[in-house]
Amino acid sequence: MSEHFENVLRNSDYWIAGDDAYSCDEIILTPYSNVKNDPGKSAFNFFHSSLRMKIENCFGVLVARQVSTKYLHSICLNLKFTDSPD
Repeated sequence: MSEHFENVLRNSDYWIAGDDAYSCDEIILTPYSNVKNDPGKSAFNFFHSSLRMKIENCFGVLVARQVSTKYLHSICLNLKFTDSPD
């Protein structure tokens, strides 16, 4: 992840829903491991997984509709999620 993108996320109310391949930190939320006896952590993992599935479905819809990368780039620019500081 680029340093600029990380700074944008750290200075905002946004975070990334990551899978368990990533380590959990201030900007990447990952599921808990070993949650057999903890209903709170199990519930978090359920909702975290549901959110990630919805996001993945949205990406699938975008790809299916063949949205141009230029359009996606303009969305990132509007959200200020770019690799180059403006």
